[in-house]
Amino acid sequence: MKNNKGITLVALVVTIVVLMILASVSIGAIFSEKGIIQQATDAKKQHEDARRLEEENLNELLGEYRNSMSGEGGSGSGSGTPTPVPPSTPVPTPSVPTGPNGNQLVTSITTTEHENIEAEDGKGNKVVVPNGFKFAEDSGQTVQDGIVVEDSSENQFVWIPVSNINHDGNNKIIKNDGTEVEITLGRYTFDTSTGAETKIQYGSEWESKVTFTEGGNSYSEDPTFREGTINTNTGVNATAHNLSGFIESVEHYGGFFMARYEASRGAGSSYGVGDDPNYIVPVFKVSNGFRPSYSPSEGELYCTVQQSVASKACRQLYYWNSFVESDLVNSYMWDTTILYIQSMGNWNYANRGKGSNTQCMNTGETGDEVCHIFDLAGNMSELTTEHSSKEKNPCVLRGGWYGNTAWTAYRASGTTVAIGCSFRAGVWVRKFE
Repeated sequence: MKNNKGITLVALVVTIVVLMILASVSIGAIFSEKGIIQQATDAKKQHEDARRLEEENLNELLGEYRNSMSGEGGSGSGSGTPTPVPPSTPVPTPSVPTGPNGNQLVTSITTTEHENIEAEDGKGNKVVVPNGFKFAEDSGQTVQDGIVVEDSSENQFVWIPVSNINHDGNNKIIKNDGTEVEITLGRYTFDTSTGAETKIQYGSEWESKVTFTEGGNSYSEDPTFREGTINTNTGVNATAHNLSGFIESVEHYGGFFMARYEASRGAGSSYGVGDDPNYIVPVFKVSNGFRPSYSPSEGELYCTVQQSVASKACRQLYYWNSFVESDLVNSYMWDTTILYIQSMGNWNYANRGKGSNTQCMNTGETGDEVCHIFDLAGNMSELTTEHSSKEKNPCVLRGGWYGNTAWTAYRASGTTVAIGCSFRAGVWVRKFE
């Protein structure tokens, strides 16, 4: 008997059919519209969409944080200290400071104090660049040359380095030749022959050294020219804004900023004070014309202005900014700037300008430039927040004037509307707690 082993033809056909069915099911499961591959592709896309949405939300939150820190998103107030409100243009994030031709201006950079830049020049002197500012293209490379910063509107200011506020010998400023000088924030008089300074009071004494009383109010100054936050001639001439905050800032940051140029007329709208044209925002850049009138056109140098108008214009220059404050130049700023200029090697600059000015010129074209600051010794006399005891002439003018024999350190009592004068702003970095 024979025993044949194998598969029948029917069984083979059935097997092939079953395999084909299984193959079709598997292929469908993998490649169909709802198959494994498509599901994996959909899952990947959903994951990427979720990640992208998360990044967009995070960027939005970071943007809101930066805006809040740069003063955007608030609302203004009609009186007192203004609340920061959005600027007309966004405040830029500070970039790495460079000098002319892209050369690095400083030797070290540390971002601190909510994105202000703290740096050092080539001699190790401290320099601060507020958020929203950058170094100007023609800035000096050291504090002796004059460090110039500018804001997003190209207003320019020079860093005035300060050693201390109490003359304790600390934090001396290093000059280009390596020698050291001490520059103490203070109010000074300057010898009319040699330019040597004599202290009226240091910054640390602004509140405690009371030498004069008028109408029950005590002043921390001499009886002829005073600087303070109290003024019995209320509404006649404005006093210094946040003087204590300014002095604290100078002590903390080691300096302040002085406008590089006298004020010229900027573009803008009224600050809600009627139709007084003098409240148009001032600019501190090279002027493009001069016209002896009460209301110069845009870009023209101010030549006649009321002291209270100049004060308000300077205070509101950065009213939206959370990083800096500004004001009409006070006597601490003016006198300490003279001390800085002379300490940097510009001998007897306090007396420059006597009889040397014969006509008014555009800012930036006068030739009177020291440490990159223009026209302290000439062009226009300038209004300050200092005030005089003379009832009919309560305002104090500083600096040289093209129509007179005044000089850089000169103090003159003037009327509230000074003819033939301009003004400039001082700026300091807000001190964060």
